[in-house]
Amino acid sequence: MRLLLVIIDAFIVRVGDQRFAIPQSTVSEVMELPESQITTLQSGEIFSCRGEPLPIARLATIFHQRGDPEATGTSHKTKLALITGENGSRTALVVDRVLGTREVVVRAVIDPLVAQPGIAGATELGDGSIVLILDVRNLLHRERTKGPDSTQREDHYL
Repeated sequence: MRLLLVIIDAFIVRVGDQRFAIPQSTVSEVMELPESQITTLQSGEIFSCRGEPLPIARLATIFHQRGDPEATGTSHKTKLALITGENGSRTALVVDRVLGTREVVVRAVIDPLVAQPGIAGATELGDGSIVLILDVRNLLHRERTKGPDSTQREDHYL
């Protein structure tokens, strides 16, 4: 019998009252987005990062969480974002807080209510709490294909 143990470096982020792990390998940078530079289009929000328009995905919206208004960047007029993806397909993933980075053990999620596209697994933090590890690429793909007018709710993530 072969055992496979996968350990990754991850950002631990907070969105509302939920924590998530995001693999560091999927993040090129962490930055503050001034609210004044966020433009709302019919297809969603965008932000210009060094001349490149980046779509914005808010984890609070994706996971139906109430964002923490006190947990913004250095001022209440900014949002904290992890820039994910590669040139041409980068996205600003907005979170309330980055709590830190750590090595996490990836565990498979077997429960069909949780094992959905966009969830890479789960891990147990030092305090004993379980957090979902996000598969950012598939999570964002799922959100894009759902469309802004979708009435689908996926409360099983909560």
